[in-house]
Amino acid sequence: MAAPTNVSAATATDLGTLPASVSQNVHDAGTTYTVWYKYTAVATGVIGIFGFGDLTIYKPTLAAFLGPVGAPVAYLISGAQNTPAQLPVTIGTTYYFRFTRNAGNPAPAVLLVEAETAPTAGVAQ
Repeated sequence: MAAPTNVSAATATDLGTLPASVSQNVHDAGTTYTVWYKYTAVATGVIGIFGFGDLTIYKPTLAAFLGPVGAPVAYLISGAQNTPAQLPVTIGTTYYFRFTRNAGNPAPAVLLVEAETAPTAGVAQ
């Protein structure tokens, strides 16, 4: 297997249209990589994003950023491992998501990223 190529905001993997589900092996040749994804909002609203490894070995931490791509600005730092987040988004804005490994170079390290838009319909009465 080759090392991941999405190791910076500039090389972030585009999540495309939501809902999105992506699985990626982030471990290669003894190194577990920090990887980046991005999403450009097609509507103003709220999205949910979840990066999950497993419960014992690989437990990534999520941080969200706004552009510019060369110097992204922190938007949300979760600080917790394997934890989902919701964040407000604005149409046309690109958001970058960094998934950082837990201590050392855990292996195996397969990251599952799930992202979706929040419901916009009211609650049925």
